[in-house]
Amino acid sequence: MVLSLKNWKVALLLSIILPTSLLVAFRLTGLLHGALTISETKMLESVNLDIERPDDMTDIKDDVNSTYTDAELMMGCSVFVDDLGGNILSMIVKVNVSVVRGFVGNLNLTFWEAFENSRLDFWSEDYWLTAYSHGENLSISDHVDFRRGSGLKAFLELRGENQSKRVYFDGFVDWWLSSPSNYTHHMELNVELIYFNGSVFKKIIQPLQLTIGPDNNNSPDLADSIQMGTTYSRLYLGVDDEVDFYKVNVPQGSTFYVKADVKEEMHPHPDFEVLVYDPHGNLSGSSPHDYHHYLQFDANIGGEWLIETRVYWYCRGFYSLIVDFT
Repeated sequence: MVLSLKNWKVALLLSIILPTSLLVAFRLTGLLHGALTISETKMLESVNLDIERPDDMTDIKDDVNSTYTDAELMMGCSVFVDDLGGNILSMIVKVNVSVVRGFVGNLNLTFWEAFENSRLDFWSEDYWLTAYSHGENLSISDHVDFRRGSGLKAFLELRGENQSKRVYFDGFVDWWLSSPSNYTHHMELNVELIYFNGSVFKKIIQPLQLTIGPDNNNSPDLADSIQMGTTYSRLYLGVDDEVDFYKVNVPQGSTFYVKADVKEEMHPHPDFEVLVYDPHGNLSGSSPHDYHHYLQFDANIGGEWLIETRVYWYCRGFYSLIVDFT
């Protein structure tokens, strides 16, 4: 009788322990998809990319990226902006994660923008999940794209497979701007990582922001203020934006230079020039049509010097600009 009672107690204890252990195992392996208990959520600082909006089909070839590392993991995120064709901006999103202990649970991507008519397109529905995206140790559990309205435009939910310590994803995305050429867009991609560190689940969110819009520095009165010693990249000139103006404060008696370079081959030819004016509005020097420009001046007058960049004959392309002391 005592032995039977003891066996009954053991059986009761096992009936409680085993299902609980299996429940934990199923939760960790992703067999059950209930809400996880997140012990800590960390929001990382946003990284940003500002691009002048081209007025025609143009190769952009620029990116915004971030790398986060701590004692538990490394996470790299990037958005590579390939080109703008018509009203469609083509991008490639990449995420690479490695954890020291535990495993990756979920990787979620959400795209947000306020402009109602824009859309995010994961390319062809039939081919994007195979031909136009690539994942390692990840499977797609849900996705939505081509949403209209203000706010959430698209999302992608990726589930970690095989309790892997390393996952990777890349995929093509088209951003349909669907707006007039003088409109400025602000899009935010939030990369959300949920991982198990061996003891608890944690979440990290990395925001990446992309702004694309026209400049308004097309006259001396609207000149953009720039700082000495700072390189300004991805400045654009084109058919509908033939001139840009910049102003920079230069101390009297200093010697400074103005340097401008076409980043990629300006299409169809480099009809790009630079002109520099002193604070009284007098033309102090100019550089003829070329890909690369370097002008040097002695500032016998202190104050705001004006820099003009200009294109002719239907040229278009991106350039960089720096003003600094020699």
